[in-house]
Amino acid sequence: MTDHAYFDAHCDTAIRLMLRQMTLRGPAIHIDSRRCRNLGRYAQFFAFCTTCWRPGDVPEELYRRSMDFFRGQLAENTDWIRLCGSRDEVEQAWENGRCAALISLEGAEAIGCDPGRLEEAAEESVRLIGLTWNGHNALCDSHEGSRGLTEQGREFVRRAQRLGILIDVSHASDRAFYDLCDITEGPIVASHSDSRAVCDNSRNLTDDMFRLLAESGGCAGLNLYGEFLS
Repeated sequence: MTDHAYFDAHCDTAIRLMLRQMTLRGPAIHIDSRRCRNLGRYAQFFAFCTTCWRPGDVPEELYRRSMDFFRGQLAENTDWIRLCGSRDEVEQAWENGRCAALISLEGAEAIGCDPGRLEEAAEESVRLIGLTWNGHNALCDSHEGSRGLTEQGREFVRRAQRLGILIDVSHASDRAFYDLCDITEGPIVASHSDSRAVCDNSRNLTDDMFRLLAESGGCAGLNLYGEFLS
């Protein structure tokens, strides 16, 4: 056990639990109870990406099923993990000897890219949203494209931030990143992005992007997937 706090902004565990009928007791993908307990003061964003798994899946339906499954897992594991929606709740979880679980969406397709559904997402404790994954949607292009924020994308960002939901730029296009910087009303996060100066991959961020993240009050989490490191 350590007095240091560990905070990770992205893992795919939550949705894979449902797809593979696994449990948080483990062994699970990326995160399970044995490994988490050893970290002490530990917080984890569990990401729901609903556009990259199986042909024919409907993102909103997949999100609903996987979220329900994950909430069931959390309910069965209250002895070591707690769902949190605020800094105070994270601190309280740690004080009670629990790991802190937070929810993110890796792609707004999970809620139909609809700004009007952000209140619903906030009520479900979603606190971080990536505008898109490796594709293009009604909000913006991914890192594989060049289109920035659409008008719908700008409305989505503004409403999300005013609800206290952080925007994640890890899969967004460069143009969308800079458009977001122009309109942001709060911190910007890159949940899992490395340095483009070290590894020239469009999923990574330039030094200028890191500077702008810092100026917004945001941060970047490391991506340990090999092709983004070297």
